[in-house]
Amino acid sequence: AGFRDNFIGPYIDAFAHTQLMLPWTAAWFDGKSPQPIYQWAAEHGVGIRRDGICSRWSKDASETAPAYGHAPVVLEYAADWRDTVKAGDDSPEELMRYVKAGRPSYVQFHSEFYRAQPDFCRMLANKMGYHFVLTQAKLPRTIKPGAAFPLELTWLNDGVAPIYEPCKVAMALLDADGKVISRQWLDGSHPTAWLPDTPVTETFQLQFDAAPTGSRLAIGLFRHDGDADPTYRLGIAGRTAGGWYVL
Repeated sequence: AGFRDNFIGPYIDAFAHTQLMLPWTAAWFDGKSPQPIYQWAAEHGVGIRRDGICSRWSKDASETAPAYGHAPVVLEYAADWRDTVKAGDDSPEELMRYVKAGRPSYVQFHSEFYRAQPDFCRMLANKMGYHFVLTQAKLPRTIKPGAAFPLELTWLNDGVAPIYEPCKVAMALLDADGKVISRQWLDGSHPTAWLPDTPVTETFQLQFDAAPTGSRLAIGLFRHDGDADPTYRLGIAGRTAGGWYVL
């Protein structure tokens, strides 16, 4: 309780708008389980940083489990690359084992590892945190102005963690130059609840009062209502210069 009230709590109060990360260690707890404190911190938005991956200091980074679904996880190596290779902990399979157990939003990359395994590292870069893929969209071929139409979207989070920042989905009509004619929020869509490897299908009824001939329907993910352009990228093709994805 003292560690919680005298150390973590004051930081939460002082940095209410900053993402805090708490290093994982059992050394501060005099032999008692640290899990309740880390669980409490995670439930108050504090992430966990696990140093010592791919080494004898950590079994598989599962110590970060209290943060999953609450706040981001960061993984960092225990040693420089030469010592990691010497210990035999330098394989992609070993790092992936930690990624699957720790479900991080950020992983330290050694530059030597990237040069040796560029394809694996590029794949892993997409796996970090969330990676939203719109796998299917069902909608009419034509949209009539002022007439409601059905829309069904199926999403897959192909990453290893949820998104931990605010996220809202909007549909827009774009003209031939990609400029927004009209925009509507999909209030029934909740990207923060899209968990890894769990397809989510959402259905809506939409209506655009103005739908000029040749306009295109597009989708975008935003952090703030007031942003002019979408914030987040998706794992699909069709992105416009303004950040929308044309359906």
